[in-house]
Amino acid sequence: MLDVLTSDANVLFESIHHVDSKVTVVVTLFEYGALVTEAHDSVAAQDLEHFDLVVVNDASTDGGEQRVMDWLQASHDRFGRALLVHHTRNQGLAAARNQGFAAAA
Repeated sequence: MLDVLTSDANVLFESIHHVDSKVTVVVTLFEYGALVTEAHDSVAAQDLEHFDLVVVNDASTDGGEQRVMDWLQASHDRFGRALLVHHTRNQGLAAARNQGFAAAA
């Protein structure tokens, strides 16, 4: 569950398979939708057995959010917890990272 969810953010996807993760990978998304699937494939390929993935879309408009949603629906069981947070307005990289850190378990 999110410790801090800004008023301009909402959770679009959440999957919880276990709570054994000691590491959370946070990925921010803003206008690099063409690269996001490759980035997430790289995260999923890591050797660490138990970890979580939090993706924060900082109001990207290039279709990346739908790519992330499709990828998470197909791959969420790789992670203890998978989460997609959507900012309704662009808040900048620092705010997106902070949102991701706040969402980390």
